[in-house]
Amino acid sequence: MRDPKKPSEGSPEIRQNPVSYLLEATGDMPYREFIQLQITKQSARRLVTILKSEIKVLPEHLRALAGEYIDGINHRFAGDEHFWETATCKDCFLSIMETAIELLPIDDMISSSEDALRPENQLLAFQLYQIATLSFSYCASVQGKQRKLMGIRKGIFG
Repeated sequence: MRDPKKPSEGSPEIRQNPVSYLLEATGDMPYREFIQLQITKQSARRLVTILKSEIKVLPEHLRALAGEYIDGINHRFAGDEHFWETATCKDCFLSIMETAIELLPIDDMISSSEDALRPENQLLAFQLYQIATLSFSYCASVQGKQRKLMGIRKGIFG
């Protein structure tokens, strides 16, 4: 039975404050476990479809930069074994926001990780986090070497 104090998925509260909900629900979870959940629930094809959908709903001026953003996020984090060993979902969110601020022209909306938590910025911050997470998940889904570096298994039996 659903906890009546917790909003249901898709509720207006979650849609208006998706980052707050995400961090409350998964903040202390190791990020690599979050990625593992994604790849055990979704096929590589489905991950790409969702990723493309997230990119399509970005503000127009950011859509053309999505490829560069994904490349920059992957360059910064994909090979960082320490990151994958230690990062929680909250750590990852904060790191992704710092990187997004460096890579994308969003400083008029989000110029710090704290700005990302402001209600008016949560949707964009969540989209940027989702794009990074989906990209990492796709890489882990199709690249055994990447899964090993991340310390995750693709299926129940590794």
